[in-house]
Amino acid sequence: LQRQALIDAAALANVDLAGLVSDGVAVGINYANSPAAKLDQRIVVYDLGASAASATLLNLQDLEGNVEITVEGYGSDTLTSGQSLTLLLRELLLHKFNKEQEKKYHPEAERTPRLLNRIWREAERAKQVLSANNEVHVHMENLADDEDLSVKITREEFEKEAEWQRQRVVQPLLTAVQNLPKKIDSIDQVVLVGGASRTPFVIEALKNLVGEQKLSRNVNA
Repeated sequence: LQRQALIDAAALANVDLAGLVSDGVAVGINYANSPAAKLDQRIVVYDLGASAASATLLNLQDLEGNVEITVEGYGSDTLTSGQSLTLLLRELLLHKFNKEQEKKYHPEAERTPRLLNRIWREAERAKQVLSANNEVHVHMENLADDEDLSVKITREEFEKEAEWQRQRVVQPLLTAVQNLPKKIDSIDQVVLVGGASRTPFVIEALKNLVGEQKLSRNVNA
């Protein structure tokens, strides 16, 4: 459906569409043509972006100076994404705010679009901070009913809320390699792309699956 939607959009815009290349293949082409690329190997492009987690298994071959890229597998999960992690943090922030309101015998904050949007922006910032730090302080003035939000969230709290996603992050990769004889052992490298792929528990889960030596985080994608 997504591919057809792109084709239809191109037609409406009078664009002559020669073909579609997925994000994973596009990253593979970028990687294969970089000076540091190693050919004659299998790589998985693991993309944890805003809307989904995906893994594209690519076979890179050097054929007399020409690079041949073959897609050998693919896996995805639309329930695991950067936005879903932000949503977890937004709900955690709102829960903490309402707990403080309860202590003051105030009613819970009304979930208005304006309030949810404000908390979403802070949740996105908190997620980025927690990728590099063990805790983050969030302060928002006059969030609701003239009350401020001032709380601390630790990485441990965040990861506890995201436990169900921790168990899912490797599934796209496992799906992508399911037809290989040696499964994970057949992979030479896992290339990480997408902002949420830098989340510590995501890196830890992938490291436990494929080993630290196979993780590549230096592709600008």
